[in-house]
Amino acid sequence: MAKLVDEQVSQAENELGVLDIPITSTPEMFATLGLDTSSAGPNLRVEFNYTLQYSFVRSASVLISVYRGEGADAVLVFQTEQSIPAPSTKGNHTVYRAPISSNGVDYLPPNTDFIIYQAFVSSPEHSKHAKLTRIGPESFAARAYSD
Repeated sequence: MAKLVDEQVSQAENELGVLDIPITSTPEMFATLGLDTSSAGPNLRVEFNYTLQYSFVRSASVLISVYRGEGADAVLVFQTEQSIPAPSTKGNHTVYRAPISSNGVDYLPPNTDFIIYQAFVSSPEHSKHAKLTRIGPESFAARAYSD
């Protein structure tokens, strides 16, 4: 039976509408956390989940990427894209809001005794006219388990 080794939460914002950060094609980190895995046994796995709320005025796509590690040595472990059509794009300047949430797992990562995870948000180039904006809340949580 698996045992909990460590868990952490990165809470960038917990209220709706507090943030006003544009989402562009350049990935922007919205969360980072580190897990102490020094007491882990065999079969280490890390389960994570995130939620991010954004606004848009036209049909849009948002890409979330989760990496293990930092900088040039970081390894992409999970990526998802959410596409949402705006109800109408003809002369409509209504601002819509949508959450993006998901769960993922990094199964059998190398145990370096302390593992860093970072979550990034970006938008494909075709969504550049959607006026995508991070508005909060934003949360990223991870739990390490082992046998």
